[in-house]
Amino acid sequence: MTRRKMVIIGLDCAEPSLVFERLADVVPTCRALSRNGFAARLRSTDPPLTIPAWAAMTTGCDPGRLGCYGLRNRESAEYDALRIATSDAIDAPRIWDTLGDSGLTSVIVGVPQTYPVHPMHGTLVAGMLAPSTQSNFTWPPEFRTELLGRFPNYALDIENFRTLEPDRLARRIESMTRTRFALFRTLLQSRAWDFAMMVEIGLDRLHHAFWHYWDPNHPLHPGDTVLASVIPDYYRLLDSEIRDTLSVLPDDTAVLVVSDHGAQPMRGGIRINQWLIQNGFLTLKTTPTQELPLTPDLVDWRRTHAWGEGGYFGRIFLNVSGREPHGIIPCDSVNRVREDIAIRLESMMEPV
Repeated sequence: MTRRKMVIIGLDCAEPSLVFERLADVVPTCRALSRNGFAARLRSTDPPLTIPAWAAMTTGCDPGRLGCYGLRNRESAEYDALRIATSDAIDAPRIWDTLGDSGLTSVIVGVPQTYPVHPMHGTLVAGMLAPSTQSNFTWPPEFRTELLGRFPNYALDIENFRTLEPDRLARRIESMTRTRFALFRTLLQSRAWDFAMMVEIGLDRLHHAFWHYWDPNHPLHPGDTVLASVIPDYYRLLDSEIRDTLSVLPDDTAVLVVSDHGAQPMRGGIRINQWLIQNGFLTLKTTPTQELPLTPDLVDWRRTHAWGEGGYFGRIFLNVSGREPHGIIPCDSVNRVREDIAIRLESMMEPV
């Protein structure tokens, strides 16, 4: 009996309301897949972020088990021990590792948190956290030369995507996406494989940069602009690339098109450390005279119960006795303090 193959196409930040509703007319391939198969909204990880969502999806372990909650994670109980979440942070086998142990071969392209590259049974091209295409970002290592010989402009990600001029950014994302899908199809046609998976990061970058141009309900929407077409045009491009990829697969291949999280307009933000100060959980040595990042030297740790990393994630850490260098929360009070913070956050009222 011939073994059935499986392909997973990951679209980072694909928004269900766009794929299934508002832009359904521009993604006929995805629409046909959902009608002929099965489609549904799924709950993402907590927190619903690129890292750790893809790691959870490819290991079957949640972020708590993996100890990975975002792009940067605490490496130890020290106050300044935040480190980039590389592949070395994942101590559970990925699906291609498990398959490889059974002698099955995989093709993996662009999956986040796959750098540094680890040996695997098949071909792997690392995802966005690889430092550059001058690094050892492929397995086997010698495949890098072949890849760059055929795709010399291959891009792992878009540098400075938050600040690039919009037209230039849109062109670079389109080029990156076309090239990654072309590479994936090349490997599907030239390599032996049982399982294949790719993740395209371009949609995430596009949503960050162009959502306010497209969404009239966004507080920063500028009104009529040609940039409003960038998002639907890109969804149309993704759909055509998926169509072309399906055309090179054996007819009985199991195909999944998946996402790690969605998107929505950001209508404001919370200065989480300022909130912690106001609520008595965080004490600074002196009151700052201007906005600045929270660094460990600013904190009076012997009077601090909690502090936040800030940024988009707003993660809050507890200063636990016997764990942090100057922890003050007794171990038997951790749950009480955590619940107190949670209740206060949930009761926060939006400014009128």
